[in-house]
Amino acid sequence: MSTQSLPPTERLQQLLPQLFEPVETSGERYLECQLTPELTAILPLRWVQQSKVVPATLITPIPLMPPSFLGLLESQNQVIGVVQLSHLFELSQERSSLRQYPLIIIRLDSLSRPPSNDGYISNDGQFVGLAVHKITRLVNYPSGRLQPMNAQADYDIDSSLLKGIIPIADGSERLVLDMVAIANRIQRLRLVNA
Repeated sequence: MSTQSLPPTERLQQLLPQLFEPVETSGERYLECQLTPELTAILPLRWVQQSKVVPATLITPIPLMPPSFLGLLESQNQVIGVVQLSHLFELSQERSSLRQYPLIIIRLDSLSRPPSNDGYISNDGQFVGLAVHKITRLVNYPSGRLQPMNAQADYDIDSSLLKGIIPIADGSERLVLDMVAIANRIQRLRLVNA
């Protein structure tokens, strides 16, 4: 039978069967991002509420706030604080003035308790936007690959905000963000009501 005579869905299924086969994934899913153009990190996807790119004009700056605080953003009928993650890690002293910001929105109050049975957080609570240089992709790493930070590691970064590193096959490493430590640091900045 010719694929031309089939309905579009069946035709697609016949031409690209791999798209319709379930993919087995093991380990934990992470969102990979760049804190700076040179430094890549990952955070567990279960803590991510949303990721998006936001025009800088939608972020309202607030005077007399710490340099890591970019301002406030209205998103889905909520006002959330936006923090520049590179400043939080003390990687940059300059205030970023981009035309748009890649944001990872996390729920702060979910970080003090485990996620639900499905492994993800619900969508009610206090949120904060983490502005990063770039959101790159979703990745899967097998459980048990997390290693502690090496004291001799060549990173000039505040390691108190890291869980450790995951070595990659190409010889590089991914920094694993400690979301609880980041949430605590943000709350100490008094950007949200704790």
